[in-house]
Formats: sequence, structure tokens, C-alpha cells
Amino acid sequence: MLVKDVYIIGACNPPTDSGRTPLNNRYLRQTYLLFCSYPERDSLITIYGKFMKVILSNTNVMIKDKESVSERLTELMVDFYIKCEHEFTVEKAPH
Repeated sequence: MLVKDVYIIGACNPPTDSGRTPLNNRYLRQTYLLFCSYPERDSLITIYGKFMKVILSNTNVMIKDKESVSERLTELMVDFYIKCEHEFTVEKAPH
């Protein structure tokens, strides 16, 4: 039996992160890998800004200016994430 046109797509952290192990060389010989760095703040604002606009547009809550609320919530979420990322490093919190 021949398996054709099968795609496996996944996301994983680098093997240097705690609890991770490198991918097996036998597996790596058969696959293509694409490495992407973590997004910068501006990219995170764009990604989560669009997400927040959809969330707020589907709510029944009476908000006068959903656009500005969406922008502010997005900035708060991303800033909170960045602060947590700097505070909880692998060295400080390996779990």
C-alpha cells in the first residue's frame, strides 16, 4: 500500500526549551521543516487586534466605541504577554 498526498503540520518549541527533546534524525530525513521566530510586538498587535475585533463584533454588550475598546484591549493583552514572557523565563520557571 502506498500513502500519497499526506501532509503533517505541527508546531513545536525549540528543543532547548525545558521538557523538549530533539526530533529524531530518521524523521527529519523524510520531512521539510520551516522555522519561524516568535512575532514581535507589532505583529502580535495585528494578529490579536483582528481577533479582538471579531470577538467584540459578535457580542451583545452595548459598547459605544468597539473599535477603540478593541485596540486598547489588544494592547493590554500583548503588553501583559510580553511582561510575562520576560518575567517567567526558562531559568526562573522551568516548568
